Amino acid sequence: MRQILTKRPTIAVDGRMWSHFLLMLLSVAPDALYRDAASVMTELRIRKTSQEIELLEKSAEIADAAFLETLNECRQGNSEHQIAAKIVYELRRLGADGIAFEPVASSGPNAALPHYRSGERKLEKGDLVVLDFGCLYRGYNSDITRTVAIGNCDAEKQKVYSIVRSAQEEACQRALQGMEAQSVDGIARTIIEAAGYGQFFIHRTGHGIGLEIHEEPYIVAGNSEKLAEGMAFSVEPGIYIHGQYGVRIEDIVVMEAGKARRLNKSSRELMIL
Repeated sequence: MRQILTKRPTIAVDGRMWSHFLLMLLSVAPDALYRDAASVMTELRIRKTSQEIELLEKSAEIADAAFLETLNECRQGNSEHQIAAKIVYELRRLGADGIAFEPVASSGPNAALPHYRSGERKLEKGDLVVLDFGCLYRGYNSDITRTVAIGNCDAEKQKVYSIVRSAQEEACQRALQGMEAQSVDGIARTIIEAAGYGQFFIHRTGHGIGLEIHEEPYIVAGNSEKLAEGMAFSVEPGIYIHGQYGVRIEDIVVMEAGKARRLNKSSRELMIL
């Protein structure tokens, strides 16, 4: 005689599953218990294997090279759209399988908008330009941000750039295995606050990266997750002066041998083009 199941089956589903597919599951298993698979998948994905780190390194290498090739496009009279298009072209030319997200090429007052992408605005002398982009390589993402100046850079902008660079450097250097993720955010934020720009740092310091561009661990206040070997995440503090300009510097790091190792190699010096 067939055994009668009395316990309801449990089905774990991806938090990003399309509702169409979830409805199909519900139609064939209406009595099942549905759970978010994140609790299982996060633990599997939050620490990268050596092979995964190699793919992240290659993805970062492509992004670094694309940044250098894009600098020639960052000149007065060229539009943000032109620069963004150049980034996409170079990423593909250099071997990327695709882009991680729509590139950010924000100039002048647009650079004060952290989630801006690109528009028709043309670069002007004295602009700061934020370039934030990444690529996909064999399923693994990269993410890099650099800020450059066009023609010249006044003393106030240079000061802000120096503050952001110090915050980013300290956060990368002082991130240690066993430290809570929120502590890395605190390191960067404390430096920016001490310089008097705390109110202009308006987003988290970083996010995990791997098969998705944003994943655990999130480097943000309130996250007590402890940094462990193999975790990969961004360190990207910024200062955004509304209506004027913005500065952000970002690298991907991986926790190895007890500390953070940068995957991005391109210069973090202020470049005046």
